[in-house]
Amino acid sequence: MMHWNISFNTIRLFSNGKSFKSYAIIIIVSLLLISFIFNVYMMLSIKPEFPLPLASGDMNKKLSLDGFEEVKIDVSPGFITMESECHRLIATTDISQSEAISMGIKKAMGIRPLMHDIVSQLSENFNMSVSMLKIYSIRNGMYLSDIVLKQKEKILIMDIRPSDGVAVAVRTGSPVYVNTTLMEDGEKIC
Repeated sequence: MMHWNISFNTIRLFSNGKSFKSYAIIIIVSLLLISFIFNVYMMLSIKPEFPLPLASGDMNKKLSLDGFEEVKIDVSPGFITMESECHRLIATTDISQSEAISMGIKKAMGIRPLMHDIVSQLSENFNMSVSMLKIYSIRNGMYLSDIVLKQKEKILIMDIRPSDGVAVAVRTGSPVYVNTTLMEDGEKIC
């Protein structure tokens, strides 16, 4: 017969003396990861324009690179530097995000994978590509961006925090584009 002793610190099954705290954590993390994978799969399986119903003209506008500059990414603690041929734009971010981007640039992996690593692995394992990251505007002091995922003929355009998008893009080797107007607000270097 099994007897349970429930406390705030641990759950133990007296029949075998093993702690279920670590098992519970593993089960919860596994369920969250499975749910995330399922949701990504469903988003790409429904329609090419999911989640936003875009008319073909809107889709073309979202995918257009007119008025955008491809940038190289560099990072230092708390800052992301985006540099094109003639402009340099420095944006602030928190230290953990700049560290995540730095690890992506160096192709380094921490003790445990970050969400950016998981997204990169999911895209590879489900035959998706990260086509690009587009940083298109600034509103209330926050940059706005879209990440474009592609799986065969299906295209998914999602809103993403620019720092998360950059962290994914550097891991997948995907280009990052910034609106020329935003770049012109930065430093002119040519």
